[in-house]
Amino acid sequence: MPQLKWNEYEVIECLGVLPEQEEFFESHHFKFAKGGLILELTIYEYESLITFSLFKQTSNKPFLTLTFIIRDEIKFINEKDSASLLFKNCILVSDRFWMYQGNEGKDLFDKTKFATELDIELTVYPHLEFKVI
Repeated sequence: MPQLKWNEYEVIECLGVLPEQEEFFESHHFKFAKGGLILELTIYEYESLITFSLFKQTSNKPFLTLTFIIRDEIKFINEKDSASLLFKNCILVSDRFWMYQGNEGKDLFDKTKFATELDIELTVYPHLEFKVI
């Protein structure tokens, strides 16, 4: 999988928080709170992989976790009345270690097992919203 196309500064501008970086710069971890919810967004740029986790502010366990591969890019959409991140051409996978290989050792995206070619939009302003386009 090629390295993810994204601009870290645009993600910082959209979310309004600085990322925590792991010791070996393996991932960028953003933690964003709004409206009684906490969104944790982890970007693994060398794997082109993103993980979202949503928590209630009163809980330490997520009620929703989604992991997907981005085959295109992360695009910042900054409009007068909204701000969002668009994740283009995604494949929803089971977790970070999703690897499924066929007989020839090639990575396969079996459409019966993985939802493919999705565009996902995360809106953070004026309210937190997640939608599949």
